[in-house]
Amino acid sequence: DTGAYIGRIVGFQLPDNDPYLLISAPRLLVNGNIHAGGSITTGTTSSVTVVLFYSITGTFRRQGNLVTVSFGRQIRAPQATGEDKLTTEKIPSGYRPSYSHYFEISRNVNSTVKNGLIMGIASNGDVRVTLSETGSAVFSGSTSYFTKDPLP
Repeated sequence: DTGAYIGRIVGFQLPDNDPYLLISAPRLLVNGNIHAGGSITTGTTSSVTVVLFYSITGTFRRQGNLVTVSFGRQIRAPQATGEDKLTTEKIPSGYRPSYSHYFEISRNVNSTVKNGLIMGIASNGDVRVTLSETGSAVFSGSTSYFTKDPLP
């Protein structure tokens, strides 16, 4: 098979009114790789805010084994460029992706959209960054991925 199939998505409330999501599937497509299926549940939540490269702040929210990262609008002025540069910052345990995850953080100056920043997070928490332009810009973006880290 070349695609991914999700059998069903069921959403409901637990007795204590916490939101809960159950995804049941024979196969799951994660970062382009098909994996044996099962169930993904989201019920236990936690979050942490981390200062990353170029002083960009990211809020990592975990619900079950789904992590959503938000980079709210913030003005930063990086002074260095690079291709897939390993940073000194790490993603804390409990919020690392199951598989390497790359995504783009948007940049704009006034109404001009600039080349984005590409961020990569490895399953061990390493962070890599690609940036082709320096100078002040507004950074914003978000992404989601699955983790198999123990709950924080």
